[in-house]
Amino acid sequence: QRVGLFNCEPANFAAVNLLRSRLMEKICQRYIVKSDGSQEPIPEKTELVVMEHLMSIFAHFFSTLKMPKWHAEYVKANSDKFGTHSVVLPPLDSEVKKVLMTHNRDAITATVDYWRAFARAYKENLGEDNLLPVTKASWPAPQAEAVCPSLAEISMVTEVRSRFVAISGRGDLGVDYDTVGELCDTLRKGLFLAPKMVPAFELKEPLNAYILDYWKAHTYRNILKYNKVSENHAWGYLKHFALSVKAMMKAVQRRRHYAPYKKGIHGEGRHLETVFSDPQVRDALDSLTDDFGDKFMKIAKEQDAA
Repeated sequence: QRVGLFNCEPANFAAVNLLRSRLMEKICQRYIVKSDGSQEPIPEKTELVVMEHLMSIFAHFFSTLKMPKWHAEYVKANSDKFGTHSVVLPPLDSEVKKVLMTHNRDAITATVDYWRAFARAYKENLGEDNLLPVTKASWPAPQAEAVCPSLAEISMVTEVRSRFVAISGRGDLGVDYDTVGELCDTLRKGLFLAPKMVPAFELKEPLNAYILDYWKAHTYRNILKYNKVSENHAWGYLKHFALSVKAMMKAVQRRRHYAPYKKGIHGEGRHLETVFSDPQVRDALDSLTDDFGDKFMKIAKEQDAA
């Protein structure tokens, strides 16, 4: 069966940027290669520790199930009722979160710059941005001369953001938009943008920890009982997660053979060596894919036994 990350959008942007960031090498590193070629193990970085770290990251990306905040608070206050299950997924690793935020900021900035160029090119067609968002009532167009020159000098000129929203002091540069949703909801009259059109992945927390809980305990019935995942969907969600992790593993395997990803190409050294050429990353993803795949296949045996 062919696997890919195209059906995971927008989580595929998060996965790719995690690979590109070189953070994966740090996460998967279990030993240090010395100058003589020998390997010095890192005591605290066992195979199980690395797999659990990867699982906690990927569980934020693929097959996610959002939880109501009240439910998450109830679970935390009554953790003894849920056995060994966390039920609520722990917050994402701060370093991974920083990688995602950097990518999102770049994506939002590029989108704002595009719409700014569009607004300038089609200024006459767009007309004045002088409509209130709810009532659609208009206010007078700008006068030839400012009524209050001193205020006009410090006024904010907006080309992408709605002038009405800008009254509250919000800027019009890429860095002034905190989220994709804010960008889409505060565009000026005549511009439209759907969140799915921006190649960004924004975390949604709290999330159900059913994937991490299943990987730790690999008891299918318990994720139905404690995590409250619908029996009609649980198997499909777990399968989708297994295929997504396998797709990442296959991508790393394929790209390690491409010349641009090989270590020291053209004698330019380390800066051209990427995550794809790191054997520790490949081994970690291979181990995780096989381990989760084996546990996933146990579901059919459990169902038959039941």
